[in-house]
Amino acid sequence: MFMSSILVHAPSHLGSNHVLMMTLIAQFEEILLIKSSLLPGESFAFEDDDEGNGNGTSDGSHMNYSQILEALSQTGVMPQALQDIPPKPLTFSVTSCSIAITLTLGVSYPENPLDWRVSIHGDRLSRPRQEQWDKRLKDRSRVLVENEESNAMYQLLCDYALPLIAEEATQTTEPDVQAPVMQRSTAHPSTQPFHALLSSHHLISPQKRKSLLKWSQELAIGGFAKVGYPGIIYAEGKKEDVEDFVQRVKEMQWLALRVRFVEPIEGPDVGVTRQEWTEVTKVGEAIELMRKRGREKLIIGLGFGAGD
Repeated sequence: MFMSSILVHAPSHLGSNHVLMMTLIAQFEEILLIKSSLLPGESFAFEDDDEGNGNGTSDGSHMNYSQILEALSQTGVMPQALQDIPPKPLTFSVTSCSIAITLTLGVSYPENPLDWRVSIHGDRLSRPRQEQWDKRLKDRSRVLVENEESNAMYQLLCDYALPLIAEEATQTTEPDVQAPVMQRSTAHPSTQPFHALLSSHHLISPQKRKSLLKWSQELAIGGFAKVGYPGIIYAEGKKEDVEDFVQRVKEMQWLALRVRFVEPIEGPDVGVTRQEWTEVTKVGEAIELMRKRGREKLIIGLGFGAGD
């Protein structure tokens, strides 16, 4: 196994406790954005997930990194346990197709956009591919920093590295690498109902929420919008109406909008669609709405919440 680390910058000093807390909050928000954007076949893990005792209490104390991130995902509010985390670099990994990308955030990122490092490794990653990926990540990191891009980690992983890894995996002849390909069938009659799932960093704008409701009525679309952090949109109806709805959503201004799928509804309840439009505020509520449709695995499988 070859492994290489690209050190972007090391912090020179620590700021006040208030600045450190705000920095840590910003880091967790961007990490949540990354985790919420992962596709099937991609996984996320903290490297040192041992802060506290791992047993969260009602007041949010004694929580590890994963529990803090889950609480932020479910409530949109940072738990009090974040105050107990000592100032030190925060490391996590995202894995796809047997290749792991590890990022370590310094205590001043993102206020100091240079204070992070990235490495890539894999048990069967050859030296030429290792060197190629080192250069790719180094060059893209430099461009993101020079352009003063926000959410640089997210853009490096979700907009660049992960899609490229998946694309290369579908073309490789190496037997140990397989792409997380989602099978989509297109040969269906137009009468078969379709559905779509989209996600974004957040969904808060009253105007966007009004537009979603209006379009659902115009196009006879059923579904729901999960508002807050992250934003989740689920729509079901006739094929042409669902595609029209998705196109309208894509034309609005979003932060990290991802179309997870637009596909025919499969399963025993294929003809069961609902035309009402609902808003929820928690990921658990969105999962429950999907469970009533017999489709909760579609949303849980994308990393939103966990099944009972």
